[in-house]
Amino acid sequence: MNISAIIYDLVGPLLIRNPDIILDTQTQEINRCCGRATNESTFWKKVASEYNYSDQKIEEIKRVIAGAYTKNEQMWDFHKTIRSRYKTAILNNGTASVFKEWKKIFQLPKEFSYTFNSAELGLKKPDPKIFSFCLNKLSVNPNQCIFVDDDERNTAA
Repeated sequence: MNISAIIYDLVGPLLIRNPDIILDTQTQEINRCCGRATNESTFWKKVASEYNYSDQKIEEIKRVIAGAYTKNEQMWDFHKTIRSRYKTAILNNGTASVFKEWKKIFQLPKEFSYTFNSAELGLKKPDPKIFSFCLNKLSVNPNQCIFVDDDERNTAA
């Protein structure tokens, strides 16, 4: 079969931490935990409780985390050369609110056929169900798709 779709992980392959933006220790820890989120509300309630943060502080943290990333220009340049020939999707583990900010900042819906987020779907990589969901939306079989991720645990599924 021919390849007809490419699914990218977002953080790592397409977005990288901006080295000019320094996050405080608590924000760094929250950022690291974002990738485990499968329920937006539960995740941020836990953060608010653990750090004794107000709703206003939580909203600030979301904006700071979203703004701490920049494009991996080499990957975006590569993507631009192939996007017209393939269906493309982003499959992101993380909070829906930060993902929503990235969708705006980096114009993801304009650049990719689909954008999927673990907290919106209630599943996360490497659960095979999330890959099946993506493949179904893209209308492709697994052998027609390439998955690009920087975490080997996610590519084993």
